[in-house]
Amino acid sequence: MSKNWFEDYQQQWLDTWKNSWDSIKDLSNTSEAMTKALDFQQETVNGTLKIQQEALETIATAQKQWWDSYFDWAKQIPLVTNK
Repeated sequence: MSKNWFEDYQQQWLDTWKNSWDSIKDLSNTSEAMTKALDFQQETVNGTLKIQQEALETIATAQKQWWDSYFDWAKQIPLVTNK
């Protein structure tokens, strides 16, 4: 994940939040306002979970590559035996 990707995501989140807030404060129907608020919360949670999933997958991939490299290296070390 690049820094620009995260900044773009933050900007998109902020824009969505502002648009949701503007539409909610103009509503006279409380039920509609609650539905919009819940939709926004759901979108926020889903976005957060997606970021967490991508971060965990990246970490797991890096760890696997590190351990694979370690074991490949360790298998190349000649064994010393006492004769």
